[in-house]
Amino acid sequence: MEVTPRLDLISFLNMAQAGHCPLFHKDWIFDSLQKDEQSKKPLTLAQARRVVDATFRKLDEHRSLEKKQILLSSLKSDMRNEFIRSFFKVVEYKSLDELKELH
Repeated sequence: MEVTPRLDLISFLNMAQAGHCPLFHKDWIFDSLQKDEQSKKPLTLAQARRVVDATFRKLDEHRSLEKKQILLSSLKSDMRNEFIRSFFKVVEYKSLDELKELH
């Protein structure tokens, strides 16, 4: 059964909402979010979605989690940090959007 790219992205977003981020090493998350706090320019949701979609197109070429992690580790640290910040921006928006639906 072939996993479609959107389903793969959605499943990783759902896991991140639950607090499980298998794509990222903990130090990557810490470094990228720390740099996000130091950044003067805020990241918009539209920018975040573009970065996440572009990176997931590359990740979708690989089936296993290990190969996806290797691809992420091969990215320049600035690109990886931008992807992680963007990914968590999308997760944050998705979580807040679902909270609105509860009320």
